[in-house]
Amino acid sequence: MQLKHGMKKGVTLFLVLFLIMGFYTGLIEVQAETGVSFPKVSFETGENTPYYNGQSNTVSVVSNNGNTDGTKALKVDYATGSYPGILFMPASGTAWDFGNDKGLAFSVKNPMTRNLVLYIKFNAKNKQTGAAQETIYRATIPANQQTTVIAAQNKLPELGMLYNPPYGDGIIADYGWGTANMDNCYVTQITFFLMNNTQTSTLIFDHLRAVTNPTISYAYLNGILDTYGQYTKQNWSGKITSNNQLTAIAASEQTTLTNQLNDMQSSTNFSKYGGYKNASLRQAATGHFYVKKINNKWSFVDPEGYPYIATGIDIIRLGDASTWITGRQSMFSNIPSKTGSLGDHYTRVNKGVRSPLNLASGDAFNFYTANLERKYGQDYKNKWKEIALKRFKAWGFTSLGCWSDPDMFFGKGNINQMSYAANGWTKTFNPATDHAEIFNGNPYWGNVPDPYDPKFKTNAENMATDLKNRGVNEDPWCIGVYVDNEIPWGHGSDPNGRYLLIKEIFKMNGSSTTAYAKRAMVDFLKWKYNNSISSLNTAWGTSISSWSVLTAAYTGTIGDNADLLYQIADKYFKIIHDVLEEKLPDKLYLGARFANWGVGNEVAQACANYADVVSYNCYKDDINQSFITTGSHDKPTIIGEFHFNASDHGQFAPGLCPVGTQSARGSSYDTYMRSVLADSKCVGAQWFQYYDQPTLGRAWDGENSNTGFVDVTDQPYEPLVNAVRNIHKQLYQLKF
Repeated sequence: MQLKHGMKKGVTLFLVLFLIMGFYTGLIEVQAETGVSFPKVSFETGENTPYYNGQSNTVSVVSNNGNTDGTKALKVDYATGSYPGILFMPASGTAWDFGNDKGLAFSVKNPMTRNLVLYIKFNAKNKQTGAAQETIYRATIPANQQTTVIAAQNKLPELGMLYNPPYGDGIIADYGWGTANMDNCYVTQITFFLMNNTQTSTLIFDHLRAVTNPTISYAYLNGILDTYGQYTKQNWSGKITSNNQLTAIAASEQTTLTNQLNDMQSSTNFSKYGGYKNASLRQAATGHFYVKKINNKWSFVDPEGYPYIATGIDIIRLGDASTWITGRQSMFSNIPSKTGSLGDHYTRVNKGVRSPLNLASGDAFNFYTANLERKYGQDYKNKWKEIALKRFKAWGFTSLGCWSDPDMFFGKGNINQMSYAANGWTKTFNPATDHAEIFNGNPYWGNVPDPYDPKFKTNAENMATDLKNRGVNEDPWCIGVYVDNEIPWGHGSDPNGRYLLIKEIFKMNGSSTTAYAKRAMVDFLKWKYNNSISSLNTAWGTSISSWSVLTAAYTGTIGDNADLLYQIADKYFKIIHDVLEEKLPDKLYLGARFANWGVGNEVAQACANYADVVSYNCYKDDINQSFITTGSHDKPTIIGEFHFNASDHGQFAPGLCPVGTQSARGSSYDTYMRSVLADSKCVGAQWFQYYDQPTLGRAWDGENSNTGFVDVTDQPYEPLVNAVRNIHKQLYQLKF
C-alpha cells in the first residue's frame, strides 16, 4: 500500500490513517523495544505530529468543529468498505505503556443522522512471551452528538448483551472479541474502524489520552426494562403502559388489516402463490416452483406457471425471543412471577455465546410471547399465527423466509395459503452424532463442516429425510430449501483471511482420526502432482522432504490455496445437492446463505455448481456488491437476510445497518428492493426478522437490535409497513 506523508519537526507520534478492505490481522509489525507513555493528542499545530493520509478515507484537521482540547480536531470521512479504519502507531522502536491501571479516552463527534458503531482495536505484545495479542472494543456513537469514549481493561462484565446501554455522560466501550485481559504495557497499534460501512460516514476525533481506569457504578442498570420488556429510559409514541392498551390495539388492528388486505388485493395482480398473474409472461405449470429466465431476467416460476419474486420475512416462530433473567434480576422492573399467570414464558437456558457473568445456566423470560398472551389470551399461539399471516398478505409479502416454525408451516402450505422457504441444518448439535468440524482461524465466526467425514453425509440425509417426512416435497407452496447458514469459508476480500481455513487444515496431523479434510487435501495434491513431492516443491517454492511431512502437522508455506478451498467447498455442496435430489426432488436447492465475510470466488463457484439459486445475506444499502457472485455460472441469486435498524423506539443497540428512524427504515427498504428488482439475476429478498430482538439480548448470543416489523409488544412499525406496502404494489411492474 502506497502511503503519502508530510513530515513535520518534533516527531512524537506516528499517526497512520488508511482504508482497510480486509479484516485486521497483523497489519504492521512493530518491535516493542521501549515502553513509553501514551501522549496527549489534540491535533494542535504546536504538536507537530506527522501523519499519513490513507488511500480512500478523507482525513483533515479541522478548526472549531468537534474540538474539546484546543481549537483543532481530526475529521475522518470513512469510505465505504468492509473495515475502513485509521491506525495510530508509536514511533519506531517503541510501544505505548498504559500499565495495568489506565485505558484510552478520546472525544468523538458524530455529525451523521444515524448512529455509528466505532470499533477500537488494540494490538500489543505480551510482556513476558512477546506473543502478539489483540483486543477489539466497540462503542455506539449517537447521531448528532459528541461524547467521550473510554476503552479500558476493567470494562463492564459480560452482561448478556451484544451492546450495553449507554453509561452516564460518556461511553464505556464494550468488549467485542479478542484477548480478554491483554497486556497493556506493550501496545503497538490502536485502530479506529467501522464495520460493513455502506455509505461515507464521518467522525471527528479529539483529545486522545491515557486515563485512569474508571470506577463503574452498576446502579444505572437498575430497572431498565419494564414489565412488558420495554426500555424504561426512553419514551415513544405507542409505548405500552397497561394490558387494556394492548387488547384495545389488537382489536383496532383487525380493521386496519382488513382494509390493507383489500387495498393490496385491488392494487396487485398476484396469483394464489404470490406470482405475477400475467398471461403474456406465463410459463409451463409444473405444480412446483422452478427457476427460469423470463425476458432475459432470472425469475422463480410458481406452480401455476407465473413469474414469482420472493419477498418475505425470516424467523416466523416464537422460540427465539427469550432473554436472560438470572444474574440480571435488578435490571428488570416488575417482571412477571415464575409462579404467576405468565410463568409459562420462563425457560431454562444454558451458557451460550454471551451468557451474563459467564453463567453456565439460568432462567430466561420471553417478553414477546408473554405480551402475546396478554394481548390475545391463552390461545395466543394460534391467534399469533393467524394474525401474522394476515399481516404478511396485507403488507404484500409473497413468502415466508428462512427459519419459520416447521411444525406450523412445513408441509402445510394449503392450510396457510402462503409460499415459504424450508430450511435444514447438517449439524445435529449432539456430540454423539455430529460430524467433524474445522476451525476456520477466527473463533468469532464458528467452524466449517468437514464434508469428508462420513457422518456429514449421514447427517445431511437425516436432515432431508425429516423435511420429507414433514411433507415438504409434496407441498406446492414450498419454494425450496436453504441448508446451513453463513459458513465461515474465509473472507473473500481479505488476503489474510481468505485462506485461513486451508492453513488450519494443514495444521492438523493427518494421522488423527478426525483429520478427514487434511487427508483429503494431501490426496488431492498427490493427484495433482502425480505423487511427486519434488513437483509440489517446485510449484510452492518449498523444500518439503516427503509427503509424510506434509501429512503431519504442517505450518509452512502452502501453495494451491484456491484449488484446495475449491475442493472442500465443492465436496460440501455436491453432497447437499445429491441428498436433496434424492430425498426432495421437486424442491429447489437455495444454497447456504453466504455472508460477505465468509465467501470467496472459489466457494461461490462451488455452490453455483450445484445450487439452483445461490443465496447471500447482504446487510448493505443495496445488493450491488462485488461479493455477490455465481462464479462462471449464469445462475439466479436470492437475498436470505437484510434489514435496517433504528434507535428511536427503545432499542439502544445500533444493529448492522443503523439508519436512525422508523421512517428511514421504510425508505431504506424501498431503495434496497429497487436494487433487487433491477438486478437481472436476483429473484427475491427476505428480511431478517419478524419481531425485534430482546432489548437486553436474546439468550443464546446477546443480539439486541431493532430488527423487526413488530416490536416486543407485537405492534407493527407503521412507517416501515407503509413503505413496504407501497413498493410491493409495484413489485412485478418494476421487475418486468
